Amino acid sequence: MATNGSKNGAVGDSEGSNAMIGWKNVQTKFDPEFVWIRFMPYNGVYMLRMLPVKAFDSMMKRGERISISANLIFVTRLDHIAANEPPVGALYLEPDWTSAYAHPDQKGRRVEIMSTWVDDKGSLLEECPRGTLSRMVKTIQDDYGIDIWLGFEIEVVLLGSAPTSTGPRHGCFTMAPQDEDQLPLIEEIVRAMTHAGVQVVQFHAEAAPCQWEFVLHHDEPLGAVDQLVRARRALIHTAHAHGVHATFHPRPSVEEAGTASHMHISANPRGGGAGTQEHVQAAEAFFAGILEHLQATMAFSYPLSVSYDRVKPGIWSGGEYVCWGWQNREVPLRRISPNRFEVKAVCATANPYLAASALLAAGLDGLGRSLVLQMQDCQVDASTLSDAQRVALGIHNRLPTSLAESLAALSRDHRLRAIIGERLVRAYAAQTQEHDDQLQAMSVEERCTFLLANY
Repeated sequence: MATNGSKNGAVGDSEGSNAMIGWKNVQTKFDPEFVWIRFMPYNGVYMLRMLPVKAFDSMMKRGERISISANLIFVTRLDHIAANEPPVGALYLEPDWTSAYAHPDQKGRRVEIMSTWVDDKGSLLEECPRGTLSRMVKTIQDDYGIDIWLGFEIEVVLLGSAPTSTGPRHGCFTMAPQDEDQLPLIEEIVRAMTHAGVQVVQFHAEAAPCQWEFVLHHDEPLGAVDQLVRARRALIHTAHAHGVHATFHPRPSVEEAGTASHMHISANPRGGGAGTQEHVQAAEAFFAGILEHLQATMAFSYPLSVSYDRVKPGIWSGGEYVCWGWQNREVPLRRISPNRFEVKAVCATANPYLAASALLAAGLDGLGRSLVLQMQDCQVDASTLSDAQRVALGIHNRLPTSLAESLAALSRDHRLRAIIGERLVRAYAAQTQEHDDQLQAMSVEERCTFLLANY
């Protein structure tokens, strides 16, 4: 861990006072022994700096921030720095006290706090995934009077601790005991999520062997993504404690439907009025923007080549075409109510702050241009229609079938790039391409092992 003195990243008097109030509130609520300041680079790894509470308290009193290398923006999950970025520069971590929660291990007194990236003067950096999401939300609220709510579904496959020569095998892994035998573990996972401040709405077995789904309560976007990250942490930690490996690999078996991280998005008028014609038109403009930019947003929501193994018909993953439909699970946007859609084209390997930011940026463009949802309701798998039938519904574009295609779409989509921020987009594209190139250079078995171990 690196900290800095008053000349670099120091907190101003007023800001420092607010920080101390926030920190004292956390101390009172959790009485921690250790403090974990968390952040998530573009690669989606849940990184941290750990401090004994006495050291952190002293740092706060001195008005210091934790510094990290600016190169972490470009680091892949194989610890390679993309784009040949030089090892210079620093970012500073600004704790968000409202995100504090107790670590899933209830035996320890550790508190985890998410942070955003700021410069040495405390200003939010354009490259920060968490800060970008906050900026999108504020712009939609301030400029259009709309509150956005997100809700996530966690799909996960639970594997045995190690492959064996017996038992059902799928690809290069061995399944853990099936459904009913896993129920005690599943209930323990829900308890751990609850302890971490996550509200689980429901949970159930999914279609694939040893696959489970946990439905989380909706929240404002930043809180919803923070909740998703906490829930995954609790899930992984609890499974590991029981000798089970939890994986979010998007398609661990070509014989099964695969694993996703579906995102529910609601666009609601501030102060009420939902259901009015004016509001329905605004909501439709928002979702029309998502449809228009969906090919480019998938560079953020499907960040690996293996993610596109789910762009298939017949497996309830959203199909192959850019379209929407009322309660249709074979389209990428399933409409649930006039102001709520489920976005199925989201992979659990993605950085969820960036995936949500990209989708909200697309919706923001739809609002800004007052787009009309001209595409018609699709009530079948669009791949079963003729070209003429698709055209009649306004369905003209296929979803990307590879990371190269979605990155190319992002490169062409100047509107979306401008809203998200050019510096973030360039850095993200460089890191994502570099990491995927590294994975594709592996053998099939090496890649499978790496993906199962790291996602």
